[in-house]
Amino acid sequence: MSKARCDSHVHIVGSLERYPQLPSRTYLAGPASLENLRRLATPRDISRFVIVQPSFYGTDNTLLLETLDILGARGRGVVVVEPDAISGETLADYAASGVRGLRINLYSILGTEERRLDREFAACVEIARMMDWHIEVIAPIATLMAHFDMLLRSRVPVVIDHYGVYGRSTPQTVEGQQLLELLRHQHVWMKLSAPLSGVR
Repeated sequence: MSKARCDSHVHIVGSLERYPQLPSRTYLAGPASLENLRRLATPRDISRFVIVQPSFYGTDNTLLLETLDILGARGRGVVVVEPDAISGETLADYAASGVRGLRINLYSILGTEERRLDREFAACVEIARMMDWHIEVIAPIATLMAHFDMLLRSRVPVVIDHYGVYGRSTPQTVEGQQLLELLRHQHVWMKLSAPLSGVR
């Protein structure tokens, strides 16, 4: 008898009318419903899902939370928040719904403001420590490795998203070797792109 599997990175996309995407998005995502996800997942024995907040919804986690409510114990979530604006009560509600992580996205960058991984990571660390969550980072490998020491010394678990967006780097390049070195430490994980998922 096969064991149930978990898709550790999947996005749900709702209708534009009910779940508008940000005007500053880098692309328009087509619908990707939970019903369709389940239909594709069932033949592969995938019954558990980690729902990840995509870039085009910004900090509006409404659809993600609705999806977790439907999934119940079979779902967990990774949200995007404004650390300085979110309340402890909201974080507690997120946790009760199944949220277990915060996402920092410096790959599908929206807007024109300057964004720095060190500032955003520092802003999320206190929340992650308080909630016993992890921080998930999607950023080009050059950005990640420019902050190698920060990630290495992180006081919370770190998940490197989408293989570290390694581009043309290989295990033989300096950046590739640094990424592999990070992964040798128990608090650093890499999230792989599953067949049912796409970059969002």
